[in-house]
Amino acid sequence: MFRSVRRGFSLLEALVALTIVGLAAVAVLRAYGGEIRSAERARWTITAAALAQEQLAHLRLAPRPTLDFLPDSLRRGRFAPPFERFTWTAAAARVQSQRALFDVRLQVADSTGALERAARLYRPLRLTTQP
Repeated sequence: MFRSVRRGFSLLEALVALTIVGLAAVAVLRAYGGEIRSAERARWTITAAALAQEQLAHLRLAPRPTLDFLPDSLRRGRFAPPFERFTWTAAAARVQSQRALFDVRLQVADSTGALERAARLYRPLRLTTQP
């Protein structure tokens, strides 16, 4: 009777095992890379949204004449350090059917992307009474 004694792996078995391990490693690295990209994008979005809210707060405090003609200091600019890589642009326009409403749009951007926010502000006409 033939009795074969096998010791160790054949070359083909080793190649198959290395292929399986390699494919698993590639899948794990891909998932990890996707997670890192998602975390970085979320961090960027949170920062840009907070900066946009800050700038919208400035516009919410602006009186009606300022919203009619936005000065350059409210129309565009760059944020202070440590956020100097972010810039912002703003625009305000009256709502056609409502004299007291303004549509305000604000965009915060840097080299990786842009985030836009919008708000509708109510600025009633002031009635002056003369004595």
